[in-house]
Amino acid sequence: MSNSKRIIAILGASGYGGGELLRFLLAHPHAEVAYCGSRGNAGKPVTTLYPQLRGYTDLRFEDKSLGEVAKLADVVFSGLPHGETAGVLHALLSANPDARVIDLSGDFRLDDAAEYKRYYKTEHPHPEMLGTFVYGMPEFRRDEIAGATRIANPGCFASCVQYALTPLMRSELEIAAVSVFAATGSSGSGAAPKDGTHHPARDGSFYAYKPLDHQHIPEINRQWRSYRESVPQWSFIPHSAPLVRGIYVTVVVTLASDASETDVVRAFESSYENAAFVRATTDLVPNLRLVRGSNFVDVYYKLEGRTLVVIAALDNLVKGMAGNAIQNMNLMLGFDQTFGLRIPTPLV
Repeated sequence: MSNSKRIIAILGASGYGGGELLRFLLAHPHAEVAYCGSRGNAGKPVTTLYPQLRGYTDLRFEDKSLGEVAKLADVVFSGLPHGETAGVLHALLSANPDARVIDLSGDFRLDDAAEYKRYYKTEHPHPEMLGTFVYGMPEFRRDEIAGATRIANPGCFASCVQYALTPLMRSELEIAAVSVFAATGSSGSGAAPKDGTHHPARDGSFYAYKPLDHQHIPEINRQWRSYRESVPQWSFIPHSAPLVRGIYVTVVVTLASDASETDVVRAFESSYENAAFVRATTDLVPNLRLVRGSNFVDVYYKLEGRTLVVIAALDNLVKGMAGNAIQNMNLMLGFDQTFGLRIPTPLV
């Protein structure tokens, strides 16, 4: 292995997030994947699950002890499910408290155990660890991420909504109410089929779920509170769409007082002037096809009177998950944040 590259381990490498991490990391100029963890697939070549990676890697799935993984890797990505992750990372960080960890689950996105229980419907197994992870939104927490060793990657819905709303949170615009209509593809439910989320059950259908009670709501509230004294009245209704990949969010903002188009443009331009992967415009309404497979999020905004519409689209498995996690890794390790992530999206 090349000493010039950072050694990467992936826990839960057999899920969709693990597959996307591999797809990008295998092309990263300064990263070398050395461990792909999967208890159920240990010993199998990773190409048995990801045949598109044939010719790119001869890695096999393994099942090493967490102590071994903690000592082996410069960075550990965890793609394990909510609830399971906290116990695994507690053991790993007990073996090596200085390990650099990027968690793709929801177990460390919140700081409050009661809030975790309310939205994830279970007790947090290690509440003493809450608040020890930096929330990994590269566009808004760059300095925190650069100095962190533990990062909680945002949820996919939470990411897309925050890219639409954060410029307004940071602005002086007076907001009376916000309504968020969002739709997601089936891959956001993970690789294992489940009742109601398996794609054959969703294909040809469209329906709302968890109205006003989705687990990504407190993440967005946390972002509101970091910029404003109080959270304005807002609602979030997620929908299951007959798609495999992608999140599409339409936000309707009612302003409490008049604002000019210049005020709105300034809010978005000041928020995203140095954002490598946010394409914000007043000209092009987002199309999921144009972000599929990429780490970009497209944002459109339009003001009419006191009504402001903001539309955002991203790939839930990339900018909403693995790509954003790699962007966090780049910042954590002092690399250019775009390394390994500038892959254009096919037109068709």
